[in-house]
Amino acid sequence: MDEAVTLLHSHAAFNGDATRLFSDIHTPLFNVLVAGALGLFGFGIVQAKLFSVCVAVAGVGTVTRFTEPVFGKRVALSSGALLAFSPFYVHYAQYARAYVLFVVMAT
Repeated sequence: MDEAVTLLHSHAAFNGDATRLFSDIHTPLFNVLVAGALGLFGFGIVQAKLFSVCVAVAGVGTVTRFTEPVFGKRVALSSGALLAFSPFYVHYAQYARAYVLFVVMAT
């Protein structure tokens, strides 16, 4: 159900329908980014989930990159590995919703 709502709002963003885009309680930024990804990958639930997976992989790299100057290389690699193998992170990375984007934007 969540993926269908994401596809509906992203399709509206792709077609320029701003009223439907801003009617969602989630961030419109995510729907616009998914609309761009759907333009590249094709339209479907798998393609919308692929965008979330790509954001999740970028999130692991972002956490590792920003942790290294402060705590050193060993702690940075450990924090990246903890995030990459976290059951909650892997679970939410499979949804076509903005959950993983929030993690990336918070770091």
